[in-house]
Amino acid sequence: MLRCIQSGQYWPQAKVHGDREASAQDSEWPAVRAAHRQLKSDLQLETLDDKLRSSYEAESRRRELFRQELILRITRLAIEPRR
Repeated sequence: MLRCIQSGQYWPQAKVHGDREASAQDSEWPAVRAAHRQLKSDLQLETLDDKLRSSYEAESRRRELFRQELILRITRLAIEPRR
């Protein structure tokens, strides 16, 4: 997840689940912090949820636009006279 976010790739998650201070049983944050240390990541953990959310919302908009365009194309094909 951290590598994807840092490189600008989409990660299919809108936020890190759980409380930042909760145990590993109740939260993803301990694993995120451990990965952050291991990767020696420059990513600011304070901004991680915002980055995840904006990426997730952008991907959701892209998919919605794709669905709308697909429906229009299918509709056009269905009503166009065949040549």
